[in-house]
Amino acid sequence: TFTPGSKIRVRSTRYQELRRSLAETERVLEKRRVRSHGTLANRILALGNVVQSEKLSYTAFQKSFGRSTKVRAAGSLMSTLRRKAERAGGALRDLDMWSLKLSQYDHTTNACTKKRLSERWHVLGDGSGVVHRDMYSAFLAAVADTSAIHQSRALEAWPAAQSLLGRAGWMRKEP
Repeated sequence: TFTPGSKIRVRSTRYQELRRSLAETERVLEKRRVRSHGTLANRILALGNVVQSEKLSYTAFQKSFGRSTKVRAAGSLMSTLRRKAERAGGALRDLDMWSLKLSQYDHTTNACTKKRLSERWHVLGDGSGVVHRDMYSAFLAAVADTSAIHQSRALEAWPAAQSLLGRAGWMRKEP
């Protein structure tokens, strides 16, 4: 029951020790997370200094996946990546996921078909194979501008990506 007025709280010595221990553990985890984010950002920027990523709401992640978001800190990684890319003379471009529809688009037919989240494999419209949905979205993000996917650019880059995805096991000939 809520009772108005000031409350006197006496914290025991053992509770204060536990609180200090927890604060130290969180500090160490945060430093480890920052270090691993810096390493990952450096590895990404070693591939190229212009990085494209879907524009996401990281506060919405916190509301939906609280503790898991705290442990992984995707927003912190993206801000580190943006800062390091700009310092290296590049940029972090945010792709508009609503207009691009990367997981629904098929570059062979130039059409979007809605899929359920449980459908993990994308069947190409020309019947040339089946590719993992996330890997195909990454390929489309690589050939996209901030708000449009260019089919001609995708068709030109697809043979190289197709062989790479096939060797990695992310693409199959049959569904």
